[in-house]
Amino acid sequence: MSAGLAVVDAEGLTALSARRVARQLGVSTAPVYVCFSSMDALTEAVMQEAVALLLAYTRRLHTDRPFLNIGTGTVLYSKEHPTLYRALFLEGDRFEKLVRRFLAEITRDMANDGRFTHLPNVVRAQLLARMWTYTHGMASLIAVGITRRMSKDAIVRSLIEVGTPLIREVLTANPAR
Repeated sequence: MSAGLAVVDAEGLTALSARRVARQLGVSTAPVYVCFSSMDALTEAVMQEAVALLLAYTRRLHTDRPFLNIGTGTVLYSKEHPTLYRALFLEGDRFEKLVRRFLAEITRDMANDGRFTHLPNVVRAQLLARMWTYTHGMASLIAVGITRRMSKDAIVRSLIEVGTPLIREVLTANPAR
């Protein structure tokens, strides 16, 4: 899977083949076919790895705020792995189930932010959906090469600027009891 991920990361999803994965590993194609019954199975496994890597980015301590880390990690992933980001989010809905699982996972991760522990999952999901629109837009612009030079500090500042009023609104409407 890691060899397949390296192929997709470097060359895009259309480059994924048993032959390229085997070349990446320095072996014949036989071990690839033993591990994966089809190219669809290989593709699914590789893209699950892409989501696992994205989740690792969202869980890094970029700042002292867990929710901000999720956004920052997402945007940094798009900057450092634009081909993977495009494959997951911008090239059709082939991986919709994986994306939905990712969004559900980060909705749960939002509970690690002390400001949101009292919020029901549905409210956290609504906040994420509103903030995701901006975060995904910024990440997409970076992934397609329009805004690649954005520094980590600029990403954090931009997410804070947009996120602060949204968070304030949600917390005002849903005070801790």
